[in-house]
Amino acid sequence: MTAPALSVTDLHIATATGDPIVTGLSVTLDPGEMLALIGESGSGKTTTALALLGWANPGTAITHGRIVIGDTHLLGRPERETRRLRSRLVSYVPQDPARALNPARRVGPQLTEILTVHGRTRDQERAICRALDQVQLPTDRRFRRRFPHQLSGGQRQRLTIAQALLLQPRLIVLDEPTTGLDALTQHELLTQLDHLRTHIGAAMVTSPTTWPRSPAAPTRLPSSTPAPWSNTDRPPPCSTGPATRTPAGSSTPYPTRAAPPRSPVFPEPSRPSAPDQTDAHSRRAAPTPATPAPRRSPPPTPRAPLPVTRSDATTRSSRHVAG
Repeated sequence: MTAPALSVTDLHIATATGDPIVTGLSVTLDPGEMLALIGESGSGKTTTALALLGWANPGTAITHGRIVIGDTHLLGRPERETRRLRSRLVSYVPQDPARALNPARRVGPQLTEILTVHGRTRDQERAICRALDQVQLPTDRRFRRRFPHQLSGGQRQRLTIAQALLLQPRLIVLDEPTTGLDALTQHELLTQLDHLRTHIGAAMVTSPTTWPRSPAAPTRLPSSTPAPWSNTDRPPPCSTGPATRTPAGSSTPYPTRAAPPRSPVFPEPSRPSAPDQTDAHSRRAAPTPATPAPRRSPPPTPRAPLPVTRSDATTRSSRHVAG
C-alpha cells in the first residue's frame, strides 16, 4: 500500500504570547490529491501552509503536532537538516511571484541555482527543460535569458511553479496562486495544476482566495469550526477537524448554503382614473404663459467727426500753396 503523501496530526500553532492561531489540524493527503484551505483573511491559511514546510513566522511557533511527508518526520529536526529536506520532499509557491523572483537575475540562472544548492549538478539542462515544459513555458535559451519584469503575470506565476517542480517533490504548497490574475489566466493556471496533479502524482495544498468554475477543483476540503474570539484584536483562530472529500457531482468545491430570503415585492402604485368628459368641459383651461419676445440689441451709436484744430488748418493751406 502506498504511503500517504502528507499526514498531519493534531497540529497547534500559537503566537509568542500563547494566543492560538491554528488548533487541532489533522489531515491525510494521498498522492495526486489536492487540499484547499478555505477561510477569510487572517484565519491562518498562510501560517498553516508555511507550517507544512516546518517553518514558523517570527513571533509564532508550532507548539504541538506531527507532520509526516512520505515516511519522513519534518518536525523536531535541526534547521539545517530541515532546510536540506525542503524542495526534495516539499516545495513552496509564494503568493506574490514578483517578490519571489530576483529582478536582477535572468530566468535561467535562477532555475540553475536551485539545483546547485540542493546538490543536483548533473542533467541540469534536462531538469530545467522538463520543469518549464510541465507548466507550458518556452524551453529555449531566448526565454531563459529574460528578466522577470519581461514576463507577464501568468508567466511569472508559472515560473514559480516550475521552480517548485525542479526536484520533483512529493508535496507542493501553493499560497493563494491566483492572486492578482485575471479570470482567464486563473482558469488556465488552475487547469494546469489539475493536469500536474494527475500526471506527476504530486499532492498539493493550496489556499485560494477565489475558486472559479474549472476542472481543477480540489479533491479534499477541510471542515473548519471557528474557535471563540480571544481578548486581543486578532481574528478568530482556525480550528480544523478531519478533512472530508468533495461531494461527487458537485459543480463547486464550496459547500452550498441556503438561498437568501427573497426581497419583498411591493404592489404597483394605483394610477389615477381618467377624468369625466363633463368635468373636463366645465373646467377652465389654464392660461398658457406668453412667450417673451426675443431681446434685440440696440443700434450702433454713430461716431462724431474729429475736430480740426487751427494748427492743422494752417498746415494744410501751406501745403496747398507750396504745391
